[in-house]
Amino acid sequence: MSTQVREHPVLDVRRARRARRVTVSPTEVLAALAAAAAIVVVLVYYFSSLKPEQARAAEAENRLQQQEKTLIEHRMSDKANAEGAGETSGLAKDSLAQFKEKWLKPLGQGRIALIDDINALTKKTGVQLISGIDMQSGAESESSSEKRERQKKIEDVLNVYPKLEIQFSVFGPYQSLRNFVRELEENKQFLVIQQISLTSIEEAKGGPRVGRGGVGGSGVALSINATCYFRP
Repeated sequence: MSTQVREHPVLDVRRARRARRVTVSPTEVLAALAAAAAIVVVLVYYFSSLKPEQARAAEAENRLQQQEKTLIEHRMSDKANAEGAGETSGLAKDSLAQFKEKWLKPLGQGRIALIDDINALTKKTGVQLISGIDMQSGAESESSSEKRERQKKIEDVLNVYPKLEIQFSVFGPYQSLRNFVRELEENKQFLVIQQISLTSIEEAKGGPRVGRGGVGGSGVALSINATCYFRP
């Protein structure tokens, strides 16, 4: 007969040790609070110091963007001005061509047409031509120092065009003379009146008659100095 021996497990139950209570002294609490306060102070100082730098950086960036915008606008403006200058130059050339075609005639043709126009205007306005129509070329008149001193800037520009200096006198009532001058200024040729002078003439019995046409009676004599320009 065999004998079986059963081994029973032995349970070793050990009591858990109680956790040791940690005690913090008031000194350690104050030190921790002081450290936390120091960290807060450092953070506040950091962000307060960083904010002006950020503001300056933002201002510099805005200034740079504004300069870039201004530069782009200037470039666009220069481009537009260049295009506009080209268009203006084309318009100026067209305008000059129209001016030459409308107002400037060749010298030979224009000289004869001007004499015909003056004679026609005297009949139209009721005045009488009492002198010849004296014409001198611009080159001859420019030889006089007195003429050069009186020359205006606009004449310097127009010197590239052939011109004639014209002198003549007409006689008639004052209102008729005004009409004659107005019609002469509106002439189809480019004529500039430089000087006019009026002389009152009273009727005298038995006295000499005025001018080459033998004008009698009272009225006003008008002397005109003008410049007429022609196509080069």
